[in-house]
This record gives sequence, structure tokens and C-alpha cells, in this order.
Amino acid sequence: MKKIKVILFIICFLPLVGIAQTNVRIDDAYSREMPSSASNMAVYLTIRNVGSHGVSLESISTDAAESAMIHRSTMDNGMMVMEHLAELYIPSRGNVRLEPGGLHIMLGGLKRPLRAGDLVRMNLSFSNGVVLRVDVPILEN
Repeated sequence: MKKIKVILFIICFLPLVGIAQTNVRIDDAYSREMPSSASNMAVYLTIRNVGSHGVSLESISTDAAESAMIHRSTMDNGMMVMEHLAELYIPSRGNVRLEPGGLHIMLGGLKRPLRAGDLVRMNLSFSNGVVLRVDVPILEN
């Protein structure tokens, strides 16, 4: 009887996992080549939430850098200031664009210089349990 309950649970639960995984999409990911002396670089992309519930991007990991954080650039008294965000909310059936001069992912402590043509693999973890792997192309500056 226990086996039947486990099998029924798996049959009922797996379709929900599949639905959750398709609710968040990443489009137009890229970064620009930086001088070989640079230890940081920004990543830009669009996060689309096609689901009926809002989600938050909670963490980012990559082997290419010591850290990966969500930042927002704003002007403050004529100076560009970067603010670290603990998470980034993406509303239901909405999208958030990370672009130069605004929201972006900051890779800090690059482990090696990244050149045009390279790919940076990142894992984006969301509040609904979804983890998306994104290969970010490095474009010529």
C-alpha cells in the first residue's frame, strides 16, 4: 500500500515541477569584454515570468568569479552609485530587463580574463525552487 501512495504522489507531483520550471525564462543574456586587468564585469539579460505568481531571483552562482550579485546603478548627486539588492522580484506575467545604467548582475573577482567569444555559465536560483543555467556570451566591446 505504501508503494502505491508513493507512486501516486510522484505521478501527481511531477507535472507541477515541470510547470514551475517553465514559468521563468531568460532571454538576451550577454556581457561585454573587459580589459584583462579588470576584476569585475556586468552581465545583462531579461528575466520573463510567464507564470501566475510572482517570483524572486534570490541568488546567482558561477565558477567564473568569486561572487555574483544583483546590483542597481543610479545617479546620486551627479555620481553613478551601485546598490546591492538581496533579491529581484519579477511579477506574474511580467519581465525585468537588466541593462547598462540600471539593473545588472555584477561578477566580482573574476578568476581569469574573459574574452569575446567566451561563455560564462551561471546558475540563477528563484524563490519557487527553480534553478536556471544560463550560458552568457562575452561580446566584443
